[in-house]
This record gives sequence, structure tokens and C-alpha cells, in this order.
Amino acid sequence: TADTPAFPEKREIDAPVDQERVVELDGQTEQEPDRSGETAKVNGADAKSAVSSRLSPQPIRERIGKSFNVAVEVSGGRQMSGADIALKYDATKLQVKSVRDGGLFGPQSLFSYDFGKNGALTVKLEHPDGAPTPTRGRLVTVEFIAIGEGRSEIAINGGQTRARAGNAQVPVTGSSLQVIIAND
Repeated sequence: TADTPAFPEKREIDAPVDQERVVELDGQTEQEPDRSGETAKVNGADAKSAVSSRLSPQPIRERIGKSFNVAVEVSGGRQMSGADIALKYDATKLQVKSVRDGGLFGPQSLFSYDFGKNGALTVKLEHPDGAPTPTRGRLVTVEFIAIGEGRSEIAINGGQTRARAGNAQVPVTGSSLQVIIAND
């Protein structure tokens, strides 16, 4: 009809799966790149590029004066060569006693951490050669001491937590856990 716009006819020409597809458009041929191996996008980023973190165990019940461990574990669809992890917690109820490398980047990883009285812990880890490592395993173990009665959350600070894949910075999604501290 006169109201229907005329669109050129598009036909695919058979090509092996691992090669580029040839597309014929109104008698003209052009090649389209093979997109079969491309990754789906999530919020504009490759789904495989996402790194997620998890804190365990959950929940934690402890008494004042006792210590407990929290593991920071990561998983994702890509490899990483380092990470900057930021945890936040209530410094009136919890105190960091120690931070140990979880071994994800090998026995000689570059490892440093810093914490103050404000309830923030930052940890930096890197593979010594910058080599890519599968994103699955324990990054660090943090030992806390319960110093105040009540509830406290320990959480990944997403705004300051990043994984590195070569020179690229990859956001890390995080979780939190609840700590219940009793005085008995």
C-alpha cells in the first residue's frame, strides 16, 4: 500500500558457523561479524565482566570480647589480576583484629590493608605478575572482635570496591551480613 514504507529485502547466505555471515541486501552483499561468542549486556556492561562478592558465614552471633572470622569470597565470569575491597562496619561494636590473604592470587600476592577507628577497612590485593586469575575463591579473611552489645552490619562498600582485569577496573557487587552481639 502507499502508506507502507518500502524496506529492502534482506537474505542470509549460508556460511560456516565460525566465519562471518554474508548478508545480501537488495542485491548488494556485505559481511557481518560473527556475534555468536559475544556476551550478553547487563546495564551496558558485559554480563561476564561482573564480579560478585559474598561475606560468610551469615548471620553471626557472638559475645562481647570474643573474636570471629568473616571470609570475603568472589565469583564471576571473567579473570582478574587484582582487587580493592572496602568493608564498612560499626566501629562501636566491632574491631578489626587481623586480615589474612585468602590465597586467590597465589602464595606471593601483593597484599596490604588499612583500617581506622571509623569503621572502614580497605584491602588491596594483586597477583605479583599481574597475571589473570579465575574469579572464584576467597580473597581475604578478616578477624573481628566483638566490643559492644547490639547489632552491626558488615558490608561491602560498593563505591570503593573494584576488581582489576589487566588495566580495566571492574565494579564488584557485594553483600552484607548481620552480627548480633550479646553481653552474656
